[in-house]
Amino acid sequence: MISFSVAFDPNKGIGIKGALPWHLKDELKIFKANTLYKNILMGQTTYDGLPRKLVDRYITVVSIDPEYKPEDAEVTHDLIAFLKEHENDETEYIVCGGASIYRQAYPYAKKAYISFVKEAYEVDTHFDAYDEDDWIVTKEVDYPDFVYRELKRKGTEMTRKDGNIYVPFEERTGNESIVYFTRDISPEGIRKAYEKVNEHITGKVAIKLHTGEKNGPNFIPAKWVKQLMETSESLKDATIIETNTYYEGDRYTTEQHRETLEVNGWNFCKVDITDEEGTVDLPVKGGNWFDHMTVGSHLPNYDSMLTLTHFKGHAMGGFGGSNKNIGIGCADGRIGKGMIHARKGEGQWSVTEEELMEKITESTKATIDHFGKNVTYVNVMRNMSVSCDCEGVAAAPVVTPNVGVLASTDICAIDTACVDLVNAMTEEQHHDLWERMQSRHGFRQLTYMKEMGMGNSRYILIDLDNDEARLTPKEAVKDVKPFKRVEF
Repeated sequence: MISFSVAFDPNKGIGIKGALPWHLKDELKIFKANTLYKNILMGQTTYDGLPRKLVDRYITVVSIDPEYKPEDAEVTHDLIAFLKEHENDETEYIVCGGASIYRQAYPYAKKAYISFVKEAYEVDTHFDAYDEDDWIVTKEVDYPDFVYRELKRKGTEMTRKDGNIYVPFEERTGNESIVYFTRDISPEGIRKAYEKVNEHITGKVAIKLHTGEKNGPNFIPAKWVKQLMETSESLKDATIIETNTYYEGDRYTTEQHRETLEVNGWNFCKVDITDEEGTVDLPVKGGNWFDHMTVGSHLPNYDSMLTLTHFKGHAMGGFGGSNKNIGIGCADGRIGKGMIHARKGEGQWSVTEEELMEKITESTKATIDHFGKNVTYVNVMRNMSVSCDCEGVAAAPVVTPNVGVLASTDICAIDTACVDLVNAMTEEQHHDLWERMQSRHGFRQLTYMKEMGMGNSRYILIDLDNDEARLTPKEAVKDVKPFKRVEF
């Protein structure tokens, strides 16, 4: 697949005298994140004019000089032939300039990463080929000096809507995000993974996690979270956030919820039940079911959020990853959760399968759009019952092996990676959890997140235990052991 990455001003200006007209640190960080470990394509003039070497990229340079041999890049002497050869590849090639390369590659591009610089600059080079009518915006983040958008060309990139059908990695399209992985399932392992993705966790920090029903056996231990907060500088003053439940149980009212928090050991820091004083509506941009989601009124009080998720099965969602943790967990206990679970006049739990997955996802989108870049995700694949932590001591026994801890700034990529890791196990190892995901049509969470522009279904898995080498899901789970409960 061909895509392009570019920044231009209101007049589509991209350069002056062979250089960028601006120096925008946030824009450079976005470029790095989008191209790290990726294939990029650029002209010889652009490559030779780079102020420093682009490390950890796979670069192809377009040159008409048959003798041209760059030190750290491949060369193509026929741009159009290259574009035609790779336009339908699963692998993405990101065009990075200059103007002539952009112009020739534009008709072949199916995806774009564009920073729309707000101020007009003096320029001598333009990207005139760009036409906004060719594109659909899938993601937008507003920065002080520019608006960053990810776009897909109209009429491209269909995804499967059947939530009981798993889409293998090789059938997915689009960009690849970074997902970090460690086999170290401990407070230190969680901290190690979190430190890789915490750049934008600043200000007043919320930690969204599932604190469990009374004496629940499987949620992330409170002692582990306490140690994480004590050893991670950005989390030392953080607040755990929760909402009351939609069902009647140990966390249905604020009073009951506070009692359960005490029983389960969540008494070492502030826990904010965000809907205890009311609700607020957040917009759902581009939603098919909702135009807003109702969340706890305290949620907007926070500047950034760590989504710390116990990955496991779920009675209705098939699996509970970061998407479920936020989508259901940040919706308030009466209105928001009711919007997700119930059709008017049809009973409390009348929404199921694809409709449920899509409504959970739209709820999540409202929250992560609110936080923008200031949200990150850590999933802990431990004690993976087919039951959610909402079921407490009634949860089904765990039979799936523990796997590890994953971290990413991309919610779609991290949940997809967790599902892929489960899939990569043997039939005996994953049978119960896989059947739960498939029978509840849970895979629709993943494809719908991608459709909604919330992230990528393709990713690069980075092994934190082995010098940050790449690894496959199969390699990550090859040494998992039969589940054995360890008490803490």
